[in-house]
Amino acid sequence: MVILFNVTMWGCYVNSLKALSSLQATVTNFAANFISSGLAGYFLFHEPLPSKWFAGASLIILGVFILSKSSIEEKQNSD
Repeated sequence: MVILFNVTMWGCYVNSLKALSSLQATVTNFAANFISSGLAGYFLFHEPLPSKWFAGASLIILGVFILSKSSIEEKQNSD
């Protein structure tokens, strides 16, 4: 399962590099890995998810949103 998930993650990362800048792809990949790891631990191994985890996940998602929004605005201004 570990190999399957790693291959899937790398495939998604390479595809996102084709569509996004390297910074956006890296940050988005990190965020997806963090959130999916936490949720997999919760559902598969019944690990507790404290409120600090949800606060951190929310900040990461907010950061990815801000990064993608600023990149779209830069692209529009350069056209």
